[in-house]
Parts: sequence; structure tokens; C-alpha cells
Amino acid sequence: MSATSSANKLSMERRTFLIGSFAAAGLALAGCSSTQKTSELTASEPDGDDNVENPVDATAETSHPAPVMEAEGEWIPVTCWTDCGGQRCVNRVKVVNGNLIRQRTDDSGEDTFDNPQLRACGRGRSLRWQMTSADRIKYPMKRKHWEPLTGGQKELRGADEWERISWDEALDYVAAELENAKANYGNNSIYVASRWWDTHGGEIPQMLNYWGGNTASWSTNSAGTFELANRALGYSQTTTVGSGGSAISINDRMDMRNCETIVLLSMNPAMSSAGNAIRHYVACKNEGTKFICVDPRYTETCAVLDGEWVPVRPGTDVALLLGVAYAMLSDDSESDPLIDWDFLDRCTIGFDAGHMPEGEDAQGNFKDYVLGTYDGTPKTPEWASAICGTPAEQITWLAHEIGMQKKVGIASAWAAARNHNSDGYPMALLTVGAMGGHIGKSGHFTGISAHQGAANSGSALVKAGGKGLPTIEVEGPVADDCIHDGVLWKTIAESPTTYHYSGKATHMPTQTGEERPIDIHVIYHAGRALFQNRPDTSEAIKAHRKVDFVVAHSQFMRPEAQYADIILPINTEWERPGFVRAGARGGIVCGCQAIEQFFEAKSDQWVAKELGARLGVDTKALYPISEKQQFFNQIAGSAVIKDDGSDFEPLVTITQDDLDAWGVDGTPQEGRISLADFTSQGFYRLGRKEGDAFGQIAYGKYREDPEANAMKSDSGKIEIFCAKYRDTGNAMGWGTVAPIAQYVPAVEGFEESQSGSYPFQLITPHTIATSHAIWGNDRRIAEAFSGNVMLSAEDAKKVGVTDGDVVALFNDNGRIVRHVTVTNKIIPGVVAMPHGTNWIDFDDKTGIDMGGSENFLTPSVYTGQGISGYNSVLVQIEKARDVDLVETAYKPLKTVEA
Repeated sequence: MSATSSANKLSMERRTFLIGSFAAAGLALAGCSSTQKTSELTASEPDGDDNVENPVDATAETSHPAPVMEAEGEWIPVTCWTDCGGQRCVNRVKVVNGNLIRQRTDDSGEDTFDNPQLRACGRGRSLRWQMTSADRIKYPMKRKHWEPLTGGQKELRGADEWERISWDEALDYVAAELENAKANYGNNSIYVASRWWDTHGGEIPQMLNYWGGNTASWSTNSAGTFELANRALGYSQTTTVGSGGSAISINDRMDMRNCETIVLLSMNPAMSSAGNAIRHYVACKNEGTKFICVDPRYTETCAVLDGEWVPVRPGTDVALLLGVAYAMLSDDSESDPLIDWDFLDRCTIGFDAGHMPEGEDAQGNFKDYVLGTYDGTPKTPEWASAICGTPAEQITWLAHEIGMQKKVGIASAWAAARNHNSDGYPMALLTVGAMGGHIGKSGHFTGISAHQGAANSGSALVKAGGKGLPTIEVEGPVADDCIHDGVLWKTIAESPTTYHYSGKATHMPTQTGEERPIDIHVIYHAGRALFQNRPDTSEAIKAHRKVDFVVAHSQFMRPEAQYADIILPINTEWERPGFVRAGARGGIVCGCQAIEQFFEAKSDQWVAKELGARLGVDTKALYPISEKQQFFNQIAGSAVIKDDGSDFEPLVTITQDDLDAWGVDGTPQEGRISLADFTSQGFYRLGRKEGDAFGQIAYGKYREDPEANAMKSDSGKIEIFCAKYRDTGNAMGWGTVAPIAQYVPAVEGFEESQSGSYPFQLITPHTIATSHAIWGNDRRIAEAFSGNVMLSAEDAKKVGVTDGDVVALFNDNGRIVRHVTVTNKIIPGVVAMPHGTNWIDFDDKTGIDMGGSENFLTPSVYTGQGISGYNSVLVQIEKARDVDLVETAYKPLKTVEA
């Protein structure tokens, strides 16, 4: 059967399958107690309009009456629980008799470019379907052929059957396994995959700290080489908006409209920053701003903004920017000034020999490196073109487009910094922006536009309060072992072995590297989907089949649960007392409990308390207040900036009657919005207008007076030559990090693709279809957004494939299959595959991942300051014969029934 006919057949079967799934879930719930109000699940399907009730198929066999179209109910605000990097959107669900009937997003008040609604994306609007999906894990489960303390038949992890057990049994098993590992191998034999940067975000590792600790893992995550750059260069190149954080490297969204030109490097906010980011850029376009988009693909953003596309090969952005810098130097003149020499002189260090840091070799300056004064290689546009693939004349054109006489904003996302040997990228971005003087002025900026701060930079205008949990100094032998994510699974699979240690488990360890012994016997998945979101998934399977015990907190049969011995069912935020999150600078959302807990699902915090009690941990010291009190504390502590921008004041008005009605501890206060309105409306957004007190010109004060407003760098200036960047990076022990922007060919980059068996560079862009691998079971999202491989028409002809074919991508790390989309919107030699769209579906017999998970192809390698090469992986592509691939949208869900 052809792929097309197969898809048509499956499309016809889809509705029957989905209705059957929901009906089955309804039948399973029918025997639960009356408090289990999720039992009456609808059999309807979304029709694309969240605000209109979906029709019910009259032929569907269900165990309950169809919901009444106009049934009375309550609209309850809820939060989106995934780390998408978006604005923290508004969602509400209509609940009738405990059932989630409808869902809608922000439709309140005006919706203008100045004051846009906080509308949810397609992922957020599908949450009620995912929430009540038939593959929710309902009860604690035990792998059938698992045996306590020995692991039983470990080779069956990932393929075994499941048996339902009680919570007491499950927690007793987990406690016994942890105690056994500690007694025989020590605390560092327990690896916990959870958040490490938030004290109470990782409930299990926080609890285990009181029990002696555990091994963790770290990486530079999304920001790549920008992590260390932010700590060293003085000029902030990361963006962390939210509870008091700030995104400060570019001007605020109101001032961006003053730009004549905005250059977008390695970014596609139309797809990767769901929410209002693209609208903010459209507002600029409407004011006449010209856009230039630098990317291996002609992106959706480039199309929406009618941008000029500058194609570039993955991992070669530094070469491109060096070519631009050379052209600016060679073409700068009095009649056509391209370089702001005054800004370089007053505000930067290391650009030329006359501005080098004391004690450093003057020959190491950036200008002489670009001109090739000492290495004999001028970084001309022609030199750059041979590497990056961008025509030399276009590189020269770009240099003139960003000259100092024009109002230019230069914005980048993090993608180009997620390549091996991309340490020079943050410095190249900063240096070229500084050369044009595009820092610290209205209509001029250089920096990061990504995540919650995408196109909406500036210090937070609304802050969420804290939970009120104590910070307690932990005594005892807390382990500080921390494996780099780039070799995490390989290290565990090869245990006992050694691993490269570079500091404690912080967001980015920066101590001198050393080798340490490691011997992992327990894998505990407690909140991070690392199985397929880190390099070398084949090694992940080996690691999980090697250790003595695997336990996973999960809502669905994700890979972490599939390869576990014990699964602990975890509830969602819609089943918890509530949560407050600040997001896109002027917005904050409040989600409340919408329904009772799903079957026997519990919160991570509940599990930490119960498990801690079995391990002898004083969990009352860790959690002295209830989850409801924690929610209330977040509300009470939320703050909004005053109208004059001078300080913050309480956001929510709380009365003594409120405290009595909630049954919580607190103090009455005056705010902008009542407690009842905040918890029923579910959000607050601060209005903006031209000339208000909330605007930001990034580093405007520094530009005006560098001495009085020194940067947070060793020199107090913007460091184009940064000794700290070099010394810190090199001390970590994974390779050479230069003090200026230098081009170093990427491991598995363009140069390597020109010889050998793997001629294509694979990139893995984020799309609106998924947040990492969180949405891999959402059939509606999968049907709406393709997870196909993108291949150029020229390359498709070479390898003999046509649009819609099933293709195999492979290298020495693994082999996967996916359908292909043939297009002229990607440069030859590059393959694009959306990140996280498919959960793994590994066939042990063939060694092929039928799910098409991209990290089967990513090697266990890291370079420089510890960077994994997610956006330049060498592969071969060929037509997959005799493979009738079923797309994610039409695959049966991985249900777990007792």
C-alpha cells in the first residue's frame, strides 16, 4: 500500500478510533467514586473553533449521554503546563458536573498591537483533549517481569506488559530500591532527571538532598553558548522573563517600531515563540520596518514579514558575521560611514590593538584577526561565502544594510549557539552590533529575542509571588556529581566508568574539569523528559536496560515511563489547587483547579512527601504548608509596577473575608484587582501606550555614561576581547574557547559533510506543533502540523525521492524513518526535522526508530564550554522501501490498562 493510500485509509479510521478511545476511558472511569468527576468524557472531536461546542457523532457508542450544548457550568481559568517558551497564555475551561466541556482563550477587552490579548496557541487550546486522553496513566503500574532488587528481565524494559499496583506498594518498592542502592553503592549511584535550577521545582531531588543527595545532569540547554557569554561579556545575551526576571539585551516592543531595519538571525518566532512575538514584529512592519532573515530555511517568519532571506549553512554563522565585519572595515568611509568608532572607543574593549585589556597580547585583537594581519587569512566576504554558502555580494550588501547611519535592530535566537564549536557566535553577534553602534539608542539594538522575552524585552512589569516554602541549609553528604547531558546516557550505559566533572549541579557549572568515577544503578525520572530530548537515544535504551531499577513520574506512556519498572501516575496543574505564572513582561496568569484528580494520579509534591516519609526524611521541614497555601502565597505575593515605573505594589486585593473563605494564613492588602476577579478571570495584563514609564532602551544609560553605569564584566565595559570567557571556558576542559569571535568548524559541520558517508547537515528547528517532546501523543496537533523531514528539491532529485515518500535518515548513531516534504525553502545540503514531534517507537529487531525521533541521530559529543550539537548533525538520507509508515496522527495511543 502506498503512503498516500495508507494515510487516506487511516484518516477515515481516525474518528472511529478516537471516539472509541474516549468511550473506553469513560467506561473505565464509570466504576470510580462520585468524586472522580472526569468519568464522563465527551466523545466529540475538535472542529478547530475552541469557542463553539463540537458536534457529537450520533453513531458513536459511548457509556454516557452526550453533553448538553447549553448546559450550565462554570468557566475556570487554567494554566498551560509545558515549557514552550511562549508568553504564558490565557486558557479557560467550561466545567459541567466535573466534566471538561469546552475551552477558550483570552477574548476580553481590546485586542490591539499596543495591548494584545494573551491568546493561546494550538497546543494550549488542545490541552483539554490531552488532559482527558485515553492514554493518561490512571494507576501506579509495575512492569510484569520486574523483580525487586535484581531488576528481573531488564531486557524487556520498553516492551513488557504492565500490572496495576497500589500506591503503598509502589512507594514501598521505590523506597526499598533507593535504600538498596544507597547502602551498596552510595547516593551518587542514583541518577535523578529533574529540574536542578529551581529549589522546589524538582520535588524529588530536593527531598533526596535531605537523605544524602543524588547524581544530577546539566547542559547549557536552550541558550547554548550564550550561557557563558551572559556571565562574561558584560552585555546580557540571555533572556529570563518571569518571576522578577528580565530580558534586557534589546529594546522594548514599543521602541522596536522605530527601527528602519531589523535583522533576525537564526530565529522563527512565527513558529517557535507561540503567542504575540510575531505580532510585535508585524507591528514594526506596519510602521515601515524592513526585515532581513538569516537562516538555512526560508521561514514562516520571513514570509509573514516579507523579509529578505539570507541563506546560511548550519554552524557557519560566525563565518558569515566575520565576512560582514570585514566588509564594514573595508568599505567604511567618511562619505558612507558604517562603523561607529566613537561607541567602540568609549564603550568596548578588545576591538583593536589600542583597546586591549592590560596584560594581553595586542596581536590578539578582533580587528587584526578579521583583517588577517597575523594569521594571513583575511576574513573577506569571499572567504566567508566559501564556508557559509551565502553569496559574497549578499554579505557585502548586509554590511551596508547595518551601517551606523541606519536605525538597525539585530536580534538572534539561540539556535545557532546550539552547535559544536559555536563558542564564537555570541561574541560575533555582539561585535558586529557594536561596530554599527546599534546598542543603547532608540531604534537600535543588538541581542537575544527568544523564549518569554521574544520581541518583548525589558525588566518584568508584573511578578508572581513565591510559594512561601522555606530555604533550609542541608547538612550531610550531599552529592555534587553532575553528568553532562551530552554524554548522559552513554555514561550510564557504560557504568562503572568515569565522567567529566565541572562543578556542582547549577545551571552551568564552571569549575576546572576533572575525571570522576561513576556507577549508576537507579534512574529516577522525576519531571524532565530527557529520554529522547538528549543526545544518542540508542544509548538511552541501553542505559535503561542496564541499571538495576527505573522509576518514572508520568501522565502518559512517554519513553521515560515505557522503559521504567514502576510508573507513578502524576496529575496535571488542572487537578492541583492552582498556580500563578508571570510571562511576557506585562502579563501574568492564574490557573485554578478545574477538576478532581484523574483516577489515582497525585502531585509530584505528594509523592515527595510520601516517599520521603518512608526514607526517614522530615518532610514537614521541607513542606510545612499545604499546596493550597502555597498557591495563595503566590497570589498574595504577586506585584505590578507602579504607573510611574518607580517601584512595585501588590497586584491583588485581599480582604479578611477572603482569608476566612480560603482558610489560609495571610494579611489583608490593597491591590489593582480583587482576589475573586483574579481567580475567575485568570490573568492580568498591564496596558501599554506610547510614552509610558515602562519603555526600555537596552543599555541606554551605559551608552550615555559608561563610567557611571559600568557593565557586569571584569573591565566594566562590553568585552569584544573577553579573557574571562576564554579562561572559564578552557578551565572546563572540553576544548579551546577563544577570547574573541573566531570561526572554528563545527564537529559534524559543513566541512566534514564534504567527505565521508554522511553528506547532509541535519537541523532540528522548534515548531508550533510541540514543546520539546511534550505533545507527542496529541493526535490533533500532529494532524494539523506536519513532522515531515524538509529536503530541497535539488537534493531530493539526487537521492531519488519525491514529496510524500517515506525516507530513512541514518548515521553511525542510529536510523529513523519519516515522510519527506520536498521544497525550495531550504538550502541544498541541509535537512530540517522538527524537534520533538514524535515519541520514539523503536523496533528492536530492525534497529529502526519508526517514530522518527531525531536524537537517535545525535552523537554523544560536546565541545568548548560543553555544547551539544543539536543543529548540525551529519546524516545520509535515502528512500525507505517496503515501509508503510503510519504517521503520529493516526497511530494508536500507548494506553496502559490494568
